[in-house]
Amino acid sequence: MAIIKGISNHIVAEDLTSIILGQNPELGEFDNTHLQLKFKRNNRNPSLYNAVFVTSPNAFRILTAMGRVRIEYQRVHVGEHSPFLQCHSCLQFGHTQKRCTNPLKRCAHCANEGHTHTDCPTKEQPATCHNCTAHNTRFTTNKQHPTNHKATSITPHSIALVSEPYIGNRREAKLNYGTGLQLLQFPGDSLPTRACIIAKQHVRLLGLPEFSSPDLCVVRAQIGHSQLLIASIYIEPKINAHSGNDTLARAEHLLQHHMHTQCVLGGDFNGWNTLWGSAYTNARGREVEELAHAGGLYVCNTGSTPTFECVTHGRMRSSIIDLTLASYPTCDSITDWKVNLDACPSSQHNAVDYTITHNHPHSHTHTEQHTNTSTFRYKSHRAHWPSFESSSNAHLLHTHTRHPDRHAQS
Repeated sequence: MAIIKGISNHIVAEDLTSIILGQNPELGEFDNTHLQLKFKRNNRNPSLYNAVFVTSPNAFRILTAMGRVRIEYQRVHVGEHSPFLQCHSCLQFGHTQKRCTNPLKRCAHCANEGHTHTDCPTKEQPATCHNCTAHNTRFTTNKQHPTNHKATSITPHSIALVSEPYIGNRREAKLNYGTGLQLLQFPGDSLPTRACIIAKQHVRLLGLPEFSSPDLCVVRAQIGHSQLLIASIYIEPKINAHSGNDTLARAEHLLQHHMHTQCVLGGDFNGWNTLWGSAYTNARGREVEELAHAGGLYVCNTGSTPTFECVTHGRMRSSIIDLTLASYPTCDSITDWKVNLDACPSSQHNAVDYTITHNHPHSHTHTEQHTNTSTFRYKSHRAHWPSFESSSNAHLLHTHTRHPDRHAQS
């Protein structure tokens, strides 16, 4: 399936197939049997809409390689569409409850047929996984799948910082019934939720709305005997100055008011900087660097695995734009930081995993004391290294050393 985004509302959806085939010679070998409209979706811009098409394999390859298609006076984005759908009525995959044709209703709580979870008579009992129950029934020789687990019970993660969550036609994210999770978000009147935090119920979190926005979700977490500020952030690739959406300024305001509080800030910053492994530094990357420096935050990213990957115009694009920033000494408590390529394969962003270890401040041994090993300390993008080398050499020439043959190198 392919999705075309940003089509003008005045264009009738039923005419799209003929318009696309007529205005894009790259698709000249195909007819309307190779490109069929499946359904429409709302666009963030109310004057536009998105359209999802079922395509033949050859048409799909050409469409995604094109990157954009001509529709009347527009050139609009086209890409792969592979939604992960599950029906809340029959619990099968590949469609939603609105388009379900199965007369049987299944309960998401007890896995029995004939009723839904809203009418389940055994809600006080532990939930049962329908998929594992059905598998065990169908394959009677293999009943190794446990059925008394929740969807999130096998994962070790306690907290997830989410950027651009799926919201459908709503203005805020929503969790499915029975997940056993808590969701914190702060949608606005003019902007939908684009940064939120999801956590398991045992995690003690307190939302801070005075520092939050649709693009910045700030909570206070109780970890052991200490408090930790956790913030999920999303920054648009291009900030519209007229929209008032200056998330960087709001993040700076948060850090200025919590200079003596440990903090972890993570999310999609849409900035390139060699400090976190980018090929070069752009303007946004420098702004994020200055924010981290002013707020006493350290970059926790390691390695060179991209956090964002996609294909546009037939070319593979990748970058490192999802960051983890933390104050000292919390930055030294973050271990096992890695990019997890398997956690969310349907997203263009790769998930980031890490562990925050907690030690009581009075129980540290000498070898457990935090050691600041980060090199992220000074603003060096404006440094003039030839002058630094010349000055260092001049200083060494007038300094008594045991090895006068050594010289400084940048």
